[in-house]
Amino acid sequence: MPFRGTLRVLLTAVLAALTTAGLSLSPAYAAVPVGQDVIISGYASNWYLSTDFQTVAEGQRVQIWDRDPMANNGAGSVWRLSPRGDGSYSISPSEPYGSNPRFCLSNEKAPNSSGEGAVWVRRCNSSDSRQAWWISETSSRSYVHTIVPVNDTDYALGPYRGLPAADTYVNVTRQWGGTPSTVQMWKINPA
Repeated sequence: MPFRGTLRVLLTAVLAALTTAGLSLSPAYAAVPVGQDVIISGYASNWYLSTDFQTVAEGQRVQIWDRDPMANNGAGSVWRLSPRGDGSYSISPSEPYGSNPRFCLSNEKAPNSSGEGAVWVRRCNSSDSRQAWWISETSSRSYVHTIVPVNDTDYALGPYRGLPAADTYVNVTRQWGGTPSTVQMWKINPA
């Protein structure tokens, strides 16, 4: 019994010393997985980001969906993140390897206007800032990210009115105080 008490005191002292030195035992931040197929799912709900009709086509809304993301060979539920020159990313429904993405997520909310804004799949345009997204680590949890439109950084990708229910459209929703809510946190994992 005295050994356990001594070990506990020793471990507590080591952790305190590491913390004081600015070191942490939490996992390292994971890099955004680019150049591969990924599944983007809600951190709280585990439901998947998907195009409205689970297809790779222009003019669709984006939603969270609770069905198998690999249905229809993953069409509309498997994504590809492509780096842009300014450190932001384009987010595209995945297409066959070797082909350039034709369609990208687009924030249709007017910058600096109030209220939520719809997110649509539109033809990719590298000069369109509505298709540029900051993807940042939300916490030290591996692969938990916040997806923020470059042209409106007070907002983040999240379900309509913060309702994490299946078959709910995804909008850009306000980050109150610059902090994402749980429904604005996304896991990005290889497909």
